[in-house]
Amino acid sequence: DGKIITTLTAPAIVSYATMPDDWTVTGLLDTIATADPPYHALIDTGALITGMSNYQVARYLLEKGLKSMDGVVFLDGNDAKMVLMRSGMKVIKLEQCGLAKDKRLSFYDQVHTTGMDIKQHYTARALLTLGKDMTFRDFSQGAYRMRGIGQGQTLQL
Repeated sequence: DGKIITTLTAPAIVSYATMPDDWTVTGLLDTIATADPPYHALIDTGALITGMSNYQVARYLLEKGLKSMDGVVFLDGNDAKMVLMRSGMKVIKLEQCGLAKDKRLSFYDQVHTTGMDIKQHYTARALLTLGKDMTFRDFSQGAYRMRGIGQGQTLQL
């Protein structure tokens, strides 16, 4: 669809950054945890985040930074939307957490970059990973986890 291509190629909506050749998963997560301005979503379409469970990613991010966030949303082994709360490092269901959308980061592992809907703040900023085996469909499906992309929400690749 022309609108999708126009949106995903607009420099005001989608920006990019490169990673060093010797990048690591924890190095990428450190970058996200300390980003300023902060990210509100991490969409791993490129399947770069390996060797950690979704819970472990959420905990790592909170422990390493995300100072403006009170929790990390992730999908558990049953595809349930859960939140690791900064306060007490407790895991609760998303619908019970009571966190404002701008006070949480949502982590979409590669498996959940298609068809998963987690509401985001209208000005949310997401980081989307790219991988060598991705298709344009993978990219666009991941990007549109941000339901308001181009209407206030932005992406960084």
